[in-house]
Amino acid sequence: MKNLILLFLAFGLTMTACKKDDATDTGTTTSKDKLNPPAWIQGTWMDRSEPTMPVGYTFTTNDMLTIIANNSTSLNASISDRNYSISETTTDSNYQFTITYTDTNSTESWIFNKMGDTQIQSIHGSVTSILTKE
Repeated sequence: MKNLILLFLAFGLTMTACKKDDATDTGTTTSKDKLNPPAWIQGTWMDRSEPTMPVGYTFTTNDMLTIIANNSTSLNASISDRNYSISETTTDSNYQFTITYTDTNSTESWIFNKMGDTQIQSIHGSVTSILTKE
């Protein structure tokens, strides 16, 4: 759980450099200025296994908020002053996106797998967690 909390805290402060994948998916779209989360993931998803430090995400139609201990940070706001592009892949049970920061030639990726109507698996960097819809 400490690793998950540290990862969320590091969000916005550090970026992970990764090799760009040359493969393309038929569901991939690119947007300069916003996310386009699918309807099935919109809402709030939390990991409350540590009652004093709940963590999770809220998805809107065009943003993702990272939640740590009831404080939230907008992805759009945290990257608004950067040069970037967003690549997304969406299916009925998977949502993933990568932000490529052209000013630092680095990327950051998130993967969300639908496990049912009330649970998703979240993968960000080396941290995997199960989140429950609220």
